[in-house]
Formats: sequence, C-alpha cells, structure tokens
Amino acid sequence: MNKSILIIILLFLLVYVAPLGFRPLFQPDETRYAEIAREMLQSGNYVTPHLDGLRYFEKPVFGYWLFAGSLRLFGENAFALRLPCALAAGLAALSLFLFARRFAGGELPGTIVAAIYLSMPFVFILANIGILDSILCALLTAALCHLYCALMEDFFTFRKVFHLVLCGLFCGFAFMTKGFLAFAAPALVVSAFLIWERRWLDFVKLPWIPAFAALLAALPWALAIQLEEPGFWRYFFWVEHIQRFFTDSYQHSEPCWFFIPVFLGGAATWLFLFPSTLLGLKETGTKNPLVKYCICWLALPFLFFSASTGKLAPYILPCFAPLSLLILIGLHKCSVKGWTAWFHLCVFPLTCLVGLATAGFIINQLTGFPATLFSKTENVKWCIGAVAGLLCLLALASALKTQDFWRKIAFFCLAPAPLFFAFNFILPDIVAERKAPAVFLERNARLLAPETALVSWRDPAQSVAWVFKRNDVWLYLSGGELDDGLKFKDSRHRLLSREDLKSFVESRRAKGGVALILPVKILEEERAEKSFPTPEWIKAEDTKGYAIVKF
Repeated sequence: MNKSILIIILLFLLVYVAPLGFRPLFQPDETRYAEIAREMLQSGNYVTPHLDGLRYFEKPVFGYWLFAGSLRLFGENAFALRLPCALAAGLAALSLFLFARRFAGGELPGTIVAAIYLSMPFVFILANIGILDSILCALLTAALCHLYCALMEDFFTFRKVFHLVLCGLFCGFAFMTKGFLAFAAPALVVSAFLIWERRWLDFVKLPWIPAFAALLAALPWALAIQLEEPGFWRYFFWVEHIQRFFTDSYQHSEPCWFFIPVFLGGAATWLFLFPSTLLGLKETGTKNPLVKYCICWLALPFLFFSASTGKLAPYILPCFAPLSLLILIGLHKCSVKGWTAWFHLCVFPLTCLVGLATAGFIINQLTGFPATLFSKTENVKWCIGAVAGLLCLLALASALKTQDFWRKIAFFCLAPAPLFFAFNFILPDIVAERKAPAVFLERNARLLAPETALVSWRDPAQSVAWVFKRNDVWLYLSGGELDDGLKFKDSRHRLLSREDLKSFVESRRAKGGVALILPVKILEEERAEKSFPTPEWIKAEDTKGYAIVKF
C-alpha cells in the first residue's frame, strides 16, 4: 500500500504539477486571475480585488490570495498561477483517500478512489487551468467529508466537534473563494441525507458549530471589504447570485439539461465502467449510509446547478468527488462477487475505440486529410500526442490481460495519464494565437515604448495588462466584464468612444503615442467605419488573431 500511495504521489507531481508552465495563459479567465493577483502584490491591497486598476467585485478574495502567494514564491508566470489549482485537486484526492480509508474498507479503497478521482478528465482539465473552480471543489470536498465524519459520531464527542469545526472552516474559505454556493451545496446535501435517514433532531443540533466556524473564517475580510467598499456586498449578493441564478437575460444562460453532456463527457473513460458500477451499487443497495450520502452529494448539487439560469461547465466539478466514491463502492462489490467478465465487457469497446482514434490521428497527420490543426513545423507535437495515445492503449490492454481485479482498476486509472501529460505540450500554434494573445503581445512588446499609452478592446484587455504589467490600460468602446468597475466616478474616464480615441491620440502624440490592441476582426470593422485615426503602423500575425495598432 505504501508503494501504491508513493506511485500516485509521484504520478500526480509528474502529470498534474511539473508541466504547468509549458502552455501560455488563456484569455480571458487565466489572464484575469493572474492580473488581479499581480495587482494585489503591486498595490499591497489584499482586501479589494482590482483588475486593470478597476474595482472587480465578481468574486471574493481567497482564491486571489492563493494566486498572489504563488506568484510571490514562483514569479509572475503560468506555472505559478496554475499551481494552486493543481494542488487543490491533490487536496481533494487526499480528502477522498482519508475518507475512503475510514469508511470504505482501508488503504486499498482509499488509494483507488484517489486514483479514480485524479483520472477523471474534467478534474484534470480544471486543475490545469488557472481559475477558481478547482480550489472551490477541494474546499467543498474536504468540508463534506468532515461533515459525514461528524454525522457518523453518535454523541457530541471531541471528534464530532472537531469534524464540525473543520467542516465550517472549509465552508468559510469556500465562501471567500466563490460566495454563498459554499453554504448552499453542503446544506442541500446534508438536508437530503438527514431526511432520508429520518434524523430530524440533527436539523436542530448540527448547524451551529460549523456555522460559527465559517463565520470566524470569513468575518474579518467581510468586515474589511464592507469598510473599504460599501457597495461590494450589494453587487456581489444581488448581481452575482440572485440575477445569475434567476434571470434569463443574465450571462451564460443555458437550458436545464446543459450539465448532462458536460458530466458524461467529464467522466469520459469511466462512462464505460458505469454498467459495472451500477450493477455493484444495485447489489450493495441504499441501506448503507455511505451510499446514501454519496447519492445526495452527487444529485443535489447537480440539480441545484441545473436549476440555475446562468451555467458554466466548471460549476459541476464538485459532483465528481461523490461520483468517484460511488464508482469505488460499485467496483468493490464487483470484485467481491468476482464479476470480472463485466469489466472485460465494458473495457474492451473502449480499448478498440482508443486504438482506432490513435490510428486515425496518426493517419490524419501523415496525410493531412481532410485537415489538421498542426502545421508542418509542429511534427514533434503531434508525435507526442500519438505516443500518448499508444501508451493509453497499452494500459487498457494491460487492464484486460491481468487477472487481479484491483490491478485491472489500477491500469484503467493509469490509462489517461499519458494523454494528460501530453496535454501541456501539444497545443497547436493556431490555437495559441487565437486563445492566448499573451504570446503575440510578448513577442511584440519591444515595439512599444514604456511611456506609450495602452488602449484595448474588451478582449484582450486582461492579457494586455498582464503582459505589460500595467493597471492603466484604457478600454475602447466597451469594458466587457470591466463595465461595473467603469461605473465608479473615478474610473468612468477610462472608457473611450470613437471620438474620445481621436482626441486621446492627438493628446498623446508627443508623449509616446498610443497603442490600440484588439482582434483583427474588430480592427477591420472599425477601419470600415472610416472614423479611425490614421495609424503609424499595424502589427498582426493572424487574420483571426489580434493586432497592435500604433498611433
């Protein structure tokens, strides 16, 4: 067991952590969080988040603290930004390991459930992107694990109080990461579980200790932000929670079934083991309180997010922890019953599919038919992808060949690892140009003098501020997600209309000039308006990428 745990830790460091810095930061999410953290370090203001020098009230502050701390330790780079997210996935896996070790049969189930969780493609992808969802998921996973530990204590012993306090602290920090969801999700899960178990008295006894602990965690910053920015809580509660949940016209509006394909696609390879899992769960039954709790943990947040009008795919990441536990429980029953044939029946089609996909990918790259994302100068990238596909195929074949059931599961968990590792090294240049404008900006930053005023279209304003280390980038025509920050009296002048841009260019000609950064498509539309100032030069490397216009 110690050897297995060590292997998982080493693979986690190799696959999840080591390659984090090999991809450029993507616009807008990663550059947004990187820039907010950078401005925190620059200004020393750790209470109010700012983006491009403008107040940014969309999220609380804890995630930004983690990003800023990582930037302080490892420098202002992609690795430092993504590291807290990758480590958060490790924290969630550790919580599941400790949880399963206590309630699901010891270290072997604990090791397997951690491996299952880390082999979920959705978990890996969000752990490798510098956004807040992986951090929130880790905190909620830890909170719900400690909550179940408390529920399994019959009396108010020290251990019960200890677990309730830890549950509250994790919820408090989750609240400081993404808001009131940190309380809604655990409340829904435990309420459904208590109703199912008919533990009515616990509705009165349980909430007080975790609520007090959560209050202790969040109150200092909550008071500080209220004193510094009295409008924060009104905006954060009303716009970011009430309107996002109920209003059809709010951003990211999606149908109620939106998360179903996201969930199925996020599980990916584990979809093929769902028949075995369901068979094992059916045999186990729902009399086991752990099964009940995991069902509530999976179903209630999923339904809650589905009921919301505003939806983004990362929202359901917290559902993958209970899914991993349910898969473990179902497969454990299959191992006890000796249902190896079900495993073969489920995994053989996946092995064939991976083999065909790998062969098709290699043929596509060699022939270029019908089209390929990789250019002729990127042969190394697609070769890495092909090797990863072959290694994945080898792991699946080994899972079918070996006789021991848990070795089969171990090889199955290992199968996605080569693809995960390759993910960071095979990003096509064309995707980098269009989704990571920081690459283009860094390549051409030397063309602009330090005193040149920077003006940006709403996309890629975050990347412009990050690359040039400036929090005084002006916005052209629209602020996008910065619109709310531009409403403050001391910030309104930062938004330029077409006429304002002309005046601004004239006023800056003798002071280093003005550089306007915007997508090439928008540049063409603006030049067609015939009201665009005459530029000194234009730099653009991709017709679907970005351009720098120097006045």
